[in-house]
Amino acid sequence: MRQTFVKVTLTATRTWKDPATGKRRSQTKTFFQTLNPFNRNADGQPKTRDEIYVELRAESEAWKTGRAAPMEQGK
Repeated sequence: MRQTFVKVTLTATRTWKDPATGKRRSQTKTFFQTLNPFNRNADGQPKTRDEIYVELRAESEAWKTGRAAPMEQGK
């Protein structure tokens, strides 16, 4: 029997000004985890939707502010 788990998603967009052209650039990324009994927190209990959202928000903020934009990295 196949079991499907609920996907909890959060979409984030970061914007920057391209130094070469002066144009505004943006990049969108979707962060997700599944709500399932195997996705556990530090206590060993299955994560709740709220716990997953907290982790996804932290991950998206790190992505927005922690790295240079792809155009600035030469990609």
